[in-house]
Amino acid sequence: MLDRDLMALYNVLQSNPAVAVNFYDHISNGTFGSEVQEFQKAISAGMEGTRWAPIFENLDPVFTNMTVTQKSLALLPKIAKYPAQSITFEYNRLTALTAQTKKYIFSAELGNPQADDSQYTRKTAPIKVMGTKREVGFVTMKTRNALAGTDVIARENINAATYLSSQLETALFYAMGHDDAGTEVDSYSFDGILRQCLEYARAEDTGYYVNNIIDCNAGSIDPANVEKGVNILRDNYLEDFDNIYLFTPNFIQHDFNTALSPHARFEYANPGAPQLFGSPAKGWISNPGTVWMSSTVLLNKTGGISTYLASPTTGATVPSQPASVAMAITAPTRSWWDAATNVYYRVAAMAHGEESITRAAGSAAAVTPGNAVTLTITPGSTRGSAMRIYKSYDNSTWYWAVDVATPIAGNVTYQDNNLHSGRPWGFLVNLGAGNEPGANDLELRQLAPFFKFMLAQTQLSVPWLYCLLAGLVVRAPHRVVLYKDLAARS
Repeated sequence: MLDRDLMALYNVLQSNPAVAVNFYDHISNGTFGSEVQEFQKAISAGMEGTRWAPIFENLDPVFTNMTVTQKSLALLPKIAKYPAQSITFEYNRLTALTAQTKKYIFSAELGNPQADDSQYTRKTAPIKVMGTKREVGFVTMKTRNALAGTDVIARENINAATYLSSQLETALFYAMGHDDAGTEVDSYSFDGILRQCLEYARAEDTGYYVNNIIDCNAGSIDPANVEKGVNILRDNYLEDFDNIYLFTPNFIQHDFNTALSPHARFEYANPGAPQLFGSPAKGWISNPGTVWMSSTVLLNKTGGISTYLASPTTGATVPSQPASVAMAITAPTRSWWDAATNVYYRVAAMAHGEESITRAAGSAAAVTPGNAVTLTITPGSTRGSAMRIYKSYDNSTWYWAVDVATPIAGNVTYQDNNLHSGRPWGFLVNLGAGNEPGANDLELRQLAPFFKFMLAQTQLSVPWLYCLLAGLVVRAPHRVVLYKDLAARS
């Protein structure tokens, strides 16, 4: 199984940290010295019983080219990428410039200025295994077909890079290794930007909910909210900057292009000749700096719900359909419901990407401002690791809202205060370069860049794995502004 091979590789790298570091260095720069031989000996010894042929090829140039040329990618081409030196990357998070609650900088001529230090917390970012298995039949390689004149395996290299890069792009924003309570829901996954920011709000700074989350109330992002977000960034950086990016679903870019006023008027340079009209909004000029628009369809969250038991592909057992889902209106500590709303729920059990058929929660829940809907979910016989909660506001269009960890025993309880409406999010970040502010606020730490492992041939086909070992670092969540509950202008 793909999962068994990848996890065996993961375990070998974890138990051989020096080999792992050398592996990154040499597979990245294309040198194949004694360290690589040492690596191949290690994986040969540590991967007995797997369908493994320890032959690898560096495909990072293909992956890098795809991230630059693929137009649907927004963040992946821009995020800082650095090597990781171990299976768990450790870093410091700056949480405050001062430890003093009463700030005073004056001193007597011969006095001692007030002692102070910046405040940091020690954090870790786990490196996760991402991969896809590909296989080309011998007959396909020899047959003249739609791919005639091309190298089918080379074509699959590009297809795999396209698939992995698009999935990684979405994961950078939305991946959930843990739920809102900080409990693990998927041990294979890292936490995306959204999850890490919300964990920071829960565990370190509850003021984040008020200061850094802008509720668009099932609407678009207007210029006033862009200005508000940029000023939040400036307050946290204490200076101006020019590398601000607003990452949004495509429909937000459409709204900016078509709905901003005043519209430009044009003078015909050559009356009677064909004319080009339109002025797409590439950015928004604000006082702290220019906000560059960066939209992608990969940030959309609208989608269908699971209606069947998927066949196992990750090695995990498909969990059972939840036995029941009950609803009750409750009073939360904080509510994002700002209008009376009818909301529908369906719940599926999850286990490493495997998803059961969903269980409906009955009729709509009528929730009023300031309240919440509490779901009590009774798992089936095979519980899985999490419950995936879908929401709908018309019982027709469904949104994946959130995953909630499933305990070893007992029911799953989730209080929906509408922080997760199910609709897409927007992300306003500053991506500096070099020594500029924000240069290291977001990082993709790679234990191994994009590479290919050939597998043993046991039939008339050539099988192989494409892999990437990486983790996401969000050093400064307070420097990320979130736009929640986005919807296109009608």
